[in-house]
Amino acid sequence: MRTKLPNRSIDSVSRRRFMQAAGWSLAGALSLPSRAEGPVSKDWQGLRARIRGALLLPQDTQYEVSRHVWNAAIDRRPAAILICADDGDVVQAVKFATAQGIKATVRCGGHNVAGRAVMDGALLIDLSRIRQVRIDGGARRAEVGGGATWAVFDSAASKLGLATTGGMVSSTGVGGLTLGGG
Repeated sequence: MRTKLPNRSIDSVSRRRFMQAAGWSLAGALSLPSRAEGPVSKDWQGLRARIRGALLLPQDTQYEVSRHVWNAAIDRRPAAILICADDGDVVQAVKFATAQGIKATVRCGGHNVAGRAVMDGALLIDLSRIRQVRIDGGARRAEVGGGATWAVFDSAASKLGLATTGGMVSSTGVGGLTLGGG
């Protein structure tokens, strides 16, 4: 049985607000059409043709499984789920959501207890396939893909004899924990 929980912000600046601001900043930098131009018909097939990843709509077989996050009490239905293959897919997702006038959410690992990665009627931008971790051992600096989990990060760091403070649960997303105040 699933129970809906209220979606409350824990911090004065929630992860959702941060991600929305970041998305709008990116949209402005890419010279996207403004919301003032009004939403156009949702062209999901057009978006599907411009991405390398997978676009899941409610009628698609994998949609039901893919819409869930770690907290089983969260039962929300996004308009679509874009499982990004690379940064180009993320750009296409932001452009599409902006042009369509729909909200977008971002899922790194999907571990947030409040389920902020998924919203009814929004475009869920799933980063789980963008998991690369590159570590410069000499500089002790890491570049981490938006969908990398702490398990992936710790594995890469340990190969160089390095470690960092971070998530204790290996399936937690590095991006979500870092931006979400973990």
